[in-house]
Amino acid sequence: MKSNKRALSSSTMMALAVMVVEQLYYSKFLLPFYVVLGGIVYTFFLRLLKVLDEGDLAFLQQVFGGRIGLVVRKVLY
Repeated sequence: MKSNKRALSSSTMMALAVMVVEQLYYSKFLLPFYVVLGGIVYTFFLRLLKVLDEGDLAFLQQVFGGRIGLVVRKVLY
C-alpha cells in the first residue's frame, strides 16, 4: 500500500510538471518533448521516493533483456 501511494505521488508530480511546461510553451510539435519530460520526471520521483525494490528491478531486467535491462536497472536504482 505504501508503494502505491508513492507511485501515485510520482504520477501526480509528472502530470503537474508536464502541464506547467505545456501551459508555458504550447505547441503540437513539442509533443515528443512533453513525453520525454514526463518520463524523466516520473523516473526521478520513482528513484527519490524509492518505489521500486530488487524484485521489481529484476523483473524489468528480465523483460528488457541483457543490455537494455542493465541500463533500465541503473537508471531506476
